[in-house]
Amino acid sequence: MRMNPKAITAPQMFGRLDTATNDWTDGIFSTLWRKTLKAKKGENIFLILDGPVDAIWIENLNSVLDDNKTLTLANGDRIPMAPNCKLLFEVHNIENASPATVSRMGMVYISSSALSWRPILQNLNIFKTKHLITPFNMIILRLQAVLLTGEQGTAKTVMIKAYLKKYDPEIQLSKSLNFSSATEPMMFQRTIESYVDKRMGSTYGPPGGRKMTIFIDDINMPVINEWGDQFLFTFKLSCFLDPGQIDLSAVPVRSFGGNDSDVLLKCYYIKFQITNEIVRQMMEMQGMYSLDKPGDFTTIVDVQLIAAMIHPGGGRNDIPQRLKRQFTVFNCTLPSNASIDKIFGTTILGV
Repeated sequence: MRMNPKAITAPQMFGRLDTATNDWTDGIFSTLWRKTLKAKKGENIFLILDGPVDAIWIENLNSVLDDNKTLTLANGDRIPMAPNCKLLFEVHNIENASPATVSRMGMVYISSSALSWRPILQNLNIFKTKHLITPFNMIILRLQAVLLTGEQGTAKTVMIKAYLKKYDPEIQLSKSLNFSSATEPMMFQRTIESYVDKRMGSTYGPPGGRKMTIFIDDINMPVINEWGDQFLFTFKLSCFLDPGQIDLSAVPVRSFGGNDSDVLLKCYYIKFQITNEIVRQMMEMQGMYSLDKPGDFTTIVDVQLIAAMIHPGGGRNDIPQRLKRQFTVFNCTLPSNASIDKIFGTTILGV
């Protein structure tokens, strides 16, 4: 079983307690954790947490990683680790992991130098410029993910939308959405879910048995949080709510010190989940975990992602490397001065 901890919030991962009714709702991880106890004898289970590490979610697993090997939830439940269950963490780096966490597990470091040249060769652009449309067509027809990068004014969005207009809607559908600093992962998931229909069991796909291409513009818009991850936005509790009305155990917060309510207002920040992590999860795992039925995985088929972004730098963010590797990347260059003169010259003469 595999999940991305940064594609969801801490309550969605570990569960939440409704203070009004005192009802407990399990999260995705706690549901999967309970399932491991129901495994048959002799059946080995690997629970893989595939996503960036930060002190918010991984510290909640310290009791699992130490000698107790017990998951402690906010409702008081203590769930022991199944003897045939193993936890694996697949991360890009451990910069945000505390020494207490690192000391509780074994580490396997895979250097980039260990990667052979064959996978890299498959991603090299070996075609000449005049033949680029041929490999682009081949990639699109195979439902492979494509990313266009380039400076402003290189017609990335125009080219993709013009290409999508050529689709036969009876065979291939197309949808477009824009990322911004206000795009929430839940909005992205709900949008994707609205594009697909149920086919069989937990498998969903575009309506009518057709295929679908989804274009994500400005995929690098989410900003970088203090953990070095791309997240949505951060706001102070004091800007919106009285901290006395908030159950801080039910939301992912990080304390920066202080005891009284005035300092509490200034020192607690709600950290929202990472948009591009749920995009990567959808691409790698071909689906997403249900937010309505924790632990149930929704498989999404016949959906292709195309994205566009401006070159990083100058205050602009890059997307995570583990997400970028999912795409075939095409760089869109600015036209030369001679080309610009010819374009505008032809336009003026035509008038």
